[in-house]
Amino acid sequence: YVDLSSLESVSSFTDSWLSSGRRIDILVNNAGIAACPYSVSSDGVELQFATNFLGHFFLTSNLSSLLFGGSKVLNVSSCMHCWAPDRIDWGNLALKE
Repeated sequence: YVDLSSLESVSSFTDSWLSSGRRIDILVNNAGIAACPYSVSSDGVELQFATNFLGHFFLTSNLSSLLFGGSKVLNVSSCMHCWAPDRIDWGNLALKE
């Protein structure tokens, strides 16, 4: 089990996988949450951003040493981005303001 909203959980999962010595042929990043009330992750980041972006990035980055020549990474998303505002407020990614 890995909680993608928690960098500690992702780190624990990837450490365990790395110590197993198994390679990865395909990694599918598919978990996601949407349209939930505002909340923050255990790391203090807005929950949807933490789960849908940071968790997948951290997981893939930590497991990258097990991805070899023929390995594939597939990132799955939804059409929810179509409903997003026209701009990203980079100074307020946690949506605290």
